[in-house]
Amino acid sequence: MEKMEFLNVLRIHIQGVDDIAFVNDTMNYYENYIETEIRKGKSEEEVINKLGDPRLIAKSILASRSVEPETEGYNESMGNEGTPFVDDKRLHFTTKKGRVVKIPLALLKWGGLAVGITVIVLFAMLALRIIGFFMPIICLILLVSIVINFFRNMY
Repeated sequence: MEKMEFLNVLRIHIQGVDDIAFVNDTMNYYENYIETEIRKGKSEEEVINKLGDPRLIAKSILASRSVEPETEGYNESMGNEGTPFVDDKRLHFTTKKGRVVKIPLALLKWGGLAVGITVIVLFAMLALRIIGFFMPIICLILLVSIVINFFRNMY
């Protein structure tokens, strides 16, 4: 497991904590710890293995704060915080509070289609309103020009 994967797993599993400052402090602590140990000459893999499973770390953190751990597993395709990714026909992204939101792609597709149709219908209604507003003026101008042309052609 690499550093970013470790940190992502940890963040996902401590997302039940409502105190975002605590979550950020915890993430900074582990990131700094890993970096410090690497600077001391240890490999990234050694440091991660020494720390252990981030799920267990998260579980103990949540237990110390009396928070129920998240039951969903970690998805290895998870990107960095805030980076959306697609998996299992869902779009996953992390909110500012560190929660992972999953939106079905079908919902996005159908929602996009509905928004597109709505925009087209509203545009058509607006165009018809504008045409409807100017139609009497256009008809009056046409009628006047027909009458003028009729009398011009008579003489």
